[in-house]
Amino acid sequence: IGMIGGFLPGFLVASTNGDTPNPQLAQVFKELDVNEFYNSGSDGLRLMKLAENRAIIRISEKLGTNTWDLCAPHAILSSIGCYVHYIDGSEIIYRGQSKLDNRYMASFEPTLLIRARTLMKK
Repeated sequence: IGMIGGFLPGFLVASTNGDTPNPQLAQVFKELDVNEFYNSGSDGLRLMKLAENRAIIRISEKLGTNTWDLCAPHAILSSIGCYVHYIDGSEIIYRGQSKLDNRYMASFEPTLLIRARTLMKK
């Protein structure tokens, strides 16, 4: 089975909220050499693009992701080796249904997350 795009050498895809990311993320993705953006319905579906191998990184663009959108995809991705954390690197702790008070990022590539985190601090 051929690769769809997320992990092809030299071709990086990010899962985003729209056809183009906000200006801050656009700059981060440019410096990460992300070539394409993949838009999908909810935060959970955007995150699952990593499991489908359609994207290599997901960085949420806004605060307030509902835990019901993130909890199950987070469990699935974690079980197959994906890193899902708040942008500052701290662990996401679920305490019932609520909205997250921080943005999150996810990738199978820890070095990509470290680079993205560093770029976002600029």
